[in-house]
Amino acid sequence: MEQIENEENKPVKENYLSKIGIRYYRSDQKRKKWNIVSFERKVTSFLRLCLALITVVGVLFATHFVYEELNTDDFVMHGFEVPSEFEKNGITNRVLVDKISVKLAEMKQMTRSSFSENRKYNPEEQGRAIQVELHGVGVSLQTVVEQLRQIFRIERRYINGYLIQMDNRLQLTVHVTGRSSEIFEQNLDSLDRFSALEKLLGQASEVILQNTDPIVMLNYYFQTKKQGRNIELGKFLLIHEPKYTHWAYLSWASGLRLEGKNEESVEMLKRAIEAKPDFSDAWNSWGSILRNQKKYDEAIEKYQKAIEANPDYLLPYNNLAFVHFLKGEYDLAIQKSQELITRNPEFGYPYSIIAQCYAKKSNEEFFYKNLEIALKYKVPVWTWLNTDPWNGYVGQERFDNLIAKYRLD
Repeated sequence: MEQIENEENKPVKENYLSKIGIRYYRSDQKRKKWNIVSFERKVTSFLRLCLALITVVGVLFATHFVYEELNTDDFVMHGFEVPSEFEKNGITNRVLVDKISVKLAEMKQMTRSSFSENRKYNPEEQGRAIQVELHGVGVSLQTVVEQLRQIFRIERRYINGYLIQMDNRLQLTVHVTGRSSEIFEQNLDSLDRFSALEKLLGQASEVILQNTDPIVMLNYYFQTKKQGRNIELGKFLLIHEPKYTHWAYLSWASGLRLEGKNEESVEMLKRAIEAKPDFSDAWNSWGSILRNQKKYDEAIEKYQKAIEANPDYLLPYNNLAFVHFLKGEYDLAIQKSQELITRNPEFGYPYSIIAQCYAKKSNEEFFYKNLEIALKYKVPVWTWLNTDPWNGYVGQERFDNLIAKYRLD
């Protein structure tokens, strides 16, 4: 009987367990399904959040790009027409633009001031063309910028011109937006066409830089000792660029200094400092006048003023090292110059000081090593050839070859 009851109860028991198992199975399936749905919802929410962030960043970037483009001071170089004879020899419009760009970059590298603005010269075909999707149509932000320029009447600034050959003359016309056209000529009687072209491009680059980046140009004129140009530029800035009044007086002072009129130069520097008391370049220039007068302690005082006004301006540090050289403290001058090189290895002037120190120490190997680095970074050593110790090397083949290799003017 007991056995029968057990057998009778067994199916019931199994049926009960089966129902529990089925319920558990179904509950487990529902739980898994819910977890999958929950995970999918989380992934979808995360992707939506990422898409929203990307959209916001994209909008901010596009807005910033358009704002920068509408307010840029950069110039676009394009449309230099070239005679077919030159094009056949590889001097195309693009090559001409590239040559001018290189010359502008070299001239800028020669200059040394605390001026932070820096105009750019962009070949038109290298302009930015960032694409965005507007209602399924690819449109460049540059196109949007140009449309906004037309709406707000913001003029795009260009540098263009044309090259022509007339009989025995080669003529280059250059136009800068907002300035009158300039015409340059070279006679071909004593020059081949390509040598004449290089001279024309050098002249044109000076005018382009003066009309687009006059503050850089005033330093270039001073470094290359072009008398009269600094005074003319200073007067031009006073009339046409009143925001650069302090730079105008500095340019005028630099011109007077080139003419040996140190007292008049100092008066102009005082005007520059009156216009801008923390004008580091003016304090530095004043120190250099005193240095050339061998008033070394007073010069050091002015250089320190320049450093206090702008600790990031490297030239006063360089001039302090040069004062140690002039005082015959060659090891200290080398040390100070090397410290400056550590701050900026591409600032060429400390290398020229080190070269001069090694010239005095009769170490020609290190003299030439540092001289070439200085020339590589566009230090205009060729403007100092009549001064000690450079004049002792003039006529030496190795020295003359290096100067000829890097000389710009």
